[in-house]
Amino acid sequence: MPQLPLAFVQQLNDAALEMGDMYGARGHNVEAALDRDRAFRRNKRSRSSLILDLISESFYTSMGRVGLHPRPGKGGALELLEPISGGYANVRLRKAERHLDGFRVRTDDSSSWGEVDEALLEPDYPYVFGYLIEASGLPTFFVASVLQIPGNAGELTLDEPILLGASTRPDSSRFETDLDDHLPGVGDEEDFEEEGGALDA
Repeated sequence: MPQLPLAFVQQLNDAALEMGDMYGARGHNVEAALDRDRAFRRNKRSRSSLILDLISESFYTSMGRVGLHPRPGKGGALELLEPISGGYANVRLRKAERHLDGFRVRTDDSSSWGEVDEALLEPDYPYVFGYLIEASGLPTFFVASVLQIPGNAGELTLDEPILLGASTRPDSSRFETDLDDHLPGVGDEEDFEEEGGALDA
């Protein structure tokens, strides 16, 4: 797997810093929205969807400000396509979880990961731009290459993550927050096309 250029990683880092600021300023709106009706708290689906909306908008805005070009990918996934040595880095926004001493990113059997983009004349290599909301309410961001994609529902095998923005290295002594529990049926085919972008959970 080709390495990401340092200049590109710096752009991701700068964007992640801004994303953290944006979520810090607006994350309280999630709780405010959930308080509007008790039905919104019957499960974690509403919370995850609202968090995804905020993170996706901040991703789209912040990446554009650092000179990158987020786009809707296959199935409605929000992604970056960046030239690297030997092809392209396909960096897809994905919800992550803390797991042991690292991160876990789940996928379902409707995922478009691993499909060949016939519009490209060079190979594209899969990466995740992972996010999760810690128990503190603050976001953590990282980028990692995808080493293996399961043939059906499961989790992606990731290379060593590069922590971005104000994020800290995963600590196995921490509790895993319940804010980012996996929702059945939520993969990378989240629909954001009505808003002119794309989401990826």
